[in-house]
Amino acid sequence: MSRSSVERLLGVLNVLAASEVGLSRAQIRDTITSYRNAPSTAAFERTFERDKDSLRKLGYTLVTSKVGVETLYRIEHAKGSAHHLSVVDLSLLSLAAASWQEGVAHRSVERALAKLGVEQTQSAHWHSEVVFKQAPYLEQVIEALAEQKVLSFDYTNARGETRSRRTSIWGVGFTFGTWYCMGVEATERQPRVYRLDRFTKAALTAGTYRSADGSFSAYDYLQGIASIPVPRVWLRRHGELLSIPAVVADKAAARILLSGATVEPNRPADIPAQQVFDDHIQLSMRERCRTMKAAVAGRHRGSEPCDTSSMRWEEHGAPRTRADAAELFVRILNYAEFAFENAPVSVKDIAERFAVTRAEVVRALNLLWISADEQSVSLNLTHDQVQRMEAVQHLRTAAPLSTEEIIYLLLALRALGAVMPETKILRQLEGKLVQLSAQGERLSHQIAVIADDSAPAWLIAALERRETVDITYSTGTSTTYRRIKPLELRMVDGELYVRAQCLLRDAERTFRLSGISLTSQQEQLPPAHHIETAPDARASFTAIAKAHLPGTYHRQLCQRHSNQVSGDYFSFDVFNPSWFMELILSSYGELEIIEPHSLRAYCATENGNPESLFDPQI
Repeated sequence: MSRSSVERLLGVLNVLAASEVGLSRAQIRDTITSYRNAPSTAAFERTFERDKDSLRKLGYTLVTSKVGVETLYRIEHAKGSAHHLSVVDLSLLSLAAASWQEGVAHRSVERALAKLGVEQTQSAHWHSEVVFKQAPYLEQVIEALAEQKVLSFDYTNARGETRSRRTSIWGVGFTFGTWYCMGVEATERQPRVYRLDRFTKAALTAGTYRSADGSFSAYDYLQGIASIPVPRVWLRRHGELLSIPAVVADKAAARILLSGATVEPNRPADIPAQQVFDDHIQLSMRERCRTMKAAVAGRHRGSEPCDTSSMRWEEHGAPRTRADAAELFVRILNYAEFAFENAPVSVKDIAERFAVTRAEVVRALNLLWISADEQSVSLNLTHDQVQRMEAVQHLRTAAPLSTEEIIYLLLALRALGAVMPETKILRQLEGKLVQLSAQGERLSHQIAVIADDSAPAWLIAALERRETVDITYSTGTSTTYRRIKPLELRMVDGELYVRAQCLLRDAERTFRLSGISLTSQQEQLPPAHHIETAPDARASFTAIAKAHLPGTYHRQLCQRHSNQVSGDYFSFDVFNPSWFMELILSSYGELEIIEPHSLRAYCATENGNPESLFDPQI
């Protein structure tokens, strides 16, 4: 988007914020040069509507009033200031914001942090990568909640029946790796809960929005889902009966295939009487495992893999995206605020503060100056230094947080709080954020995040005190005894992991929390030669995979976790073969292993021996 769009937005902000009673469309068109030069009235109307929507999304409150037949527009000044947030508050927001790593949500959070003048960081042992799984139409749901508009969507229920709905969204939440929303239709008295992965299309639509009543709590509705017993699949491996959770069916199927276990078709005689055995879950998981292995084998059979020795590899970092008009708008106001508060200040200091080039700072400040009249902005920029910066309040203050941005930040804080001990500072920070929203305190009851499992007390104590603990760790294929020093708690796709220093291996390792059991303090660790080597303790190796379909979820995972890229080919440093093979199997053939050949050979057969996957020579 061109800088002329930003210049026009700044001009509209200036005239509408400066007016106490509001301006008519004709007055606005006469004041803004680009509006005045529009080729037709219809073109002006379309551009003005887009600009109004942009200003709302940036956090400005656009107020309309009627005087006779004329509609007047003005911008209401923000009810609160983000300057009331402390350094600790900003640090927590920066840490929590790492939960959003993809899509529109990620860019919205980045823009919110930019408004607050902070950057995301990866410090502090309590930072938990509670990475939110991307869901279809999540942005539309949050937009409907923030703007209190009706959402129209097609929804498929658990029985496979699809119908169109027009719903007032009351809340949004995340648990078990799945996004949910709550809302009511015009004829309903109680809200319904919907899974976002069952939406087929969604868009904001015209209609009367029904506001949530005072007793509504998204947490209460989400808690009802989280309290439902987790479905389990019963397996047989080497004659031993065991079960695994089946919250994410594809992940469970991949683990079953890798473990070499078979799914029990009928209730076994040695299962405890109090345990639930669901015939439908067992049969559907058997079919899922068969379909998954057949799809992967079909991809790897027949054609020979290409020669990777001649490929040109590039280091794989986050894709560079061009700043859109909203992001550039936010940057300009941030530069202006810093220059106003610190003048005289060098352009170099401003550039270093915001990690941009000096040329970018100069262009931005000049763009602000030319977008407003002489009474609104006065800029003295000489010899690479801002000698003086004067501007009206709304042009020298960072843009306010929008309600959508506040919702994204609140969800990130709830995610952080789901794996942290209860802390007063998180609750206080939530209170400060909701006060910045026009919806106020009610907003805090409309979002919820519930972890699949909470961190046990011994782990919290070990993290806080930096203590070592003795554990028994089971991977599904082996059991080992470890002495670890926990460093960090993470949640990825709804499952908790512990990053720790393993004193036995003298290396850093990542452990799935569900596989850890605490060893009694009286129980001594066995000698090293008695300990079975677990797959995730083996030396790392390099793997190359090809992504066959563009824009898919598994291709995005490759882009996030690979080290190098060459077109459709991705190179990984694999420290945990189980994780890598789960990625390949759950793609149903979208991903093809090129190297190493031992893993490719396993994938090419529907009856391969999974225990050979973790041979240390691969």
